[in-house]
Amino acid sequence: MRRRSSGWKQIHQNATDLLWGRVIKERDGWRCRRCPRSKAQGWAMHGAHLVGRRQPVRWMLSAGICLCALCHDWGHRNEKDFDGWVRLLIGPSEHDRLLILAKGSARRAPDEQIVRDMLRAELKRLKAEVAA
Repeated sequence: MRRRSSGWKQIHQNATDLLWGRVIKERDGWRCRRCPRSKAQGWAMHGAHLVGRRQPVRWMLSAGICLCALCHDWGHRNEKDFDGWVRLLIGPSEHDRLLILAKGSARRAPDEQIVRDMLRAELKRLKAEVAA
């Protein structure tokens, strides 16, 4: 398990979390969805959760977005503004759906091996799409 430190708290990331973040960043072209920063410009990119890291949304690709480190930090420091921005970005109905899933009753975590297999397949698909 790896820890990522930021100004607001420590995040514990396991192998599935790291793979999820890589897929999110690859899907979004390693560009921040909030500002013009990108990995190509030397900025650190994060796979950020739109509505938190609770199960069952933790590894859902629709619940993640690529943000630069500065915008990710802004989101954690300004949760109400971030929530409003996300609502505009993905639309109110998708935002509400993710919130309901995230705040729903506690559910058993999915089998991480199955999740990792799905994420690896998606990463392979994304890389093939870019190469084509």
